[in-house]
Amino acid sequence: MLIVNSKTRHCYTLRDFLECEYPELLEAAESRCAVLTELQKAIVKLLPLSKRLLPGGIKQLTDVEAQANLMAYIYYHSLFAFADKVYTILNEQCTALAEALNSNLKADEEVAADKLKQTL
Repeated sequence: MLIVNSKTRHCYTLRDFLECEYPELLEAAESRCAVLTELQKAIVKLLPLSKRLLPGGIKQLTDVEAQANLMAYIYYHSLFAFADKVYTILNEQCTALAEALNSNLKADEEVAADKLKQTL
């Protein structure tokens, strides 16, 4: 008779490795990514409105309000790019940790886990 030990979980994907060994880091990374996604969604709604307020030419930039509108537009683009970059970093670090777990490289695992913890 075949007995399956239900306490042992087999890892087949990189995500499975993180779920098994570092569930708290995976949960933290996913929650941060969700926040970044919501930030980008909000910015996508703001960009068209902000673009309409942009000055039509350089001469209009003498007005303080026109300068503020241009700065807001640049700020929204910067925030969008920031969210994308942080998401990319989190994804790369989670992947590196999962690959280290898959390879059973303890030193690489510790370095990858520390990097991810610092980012989070």
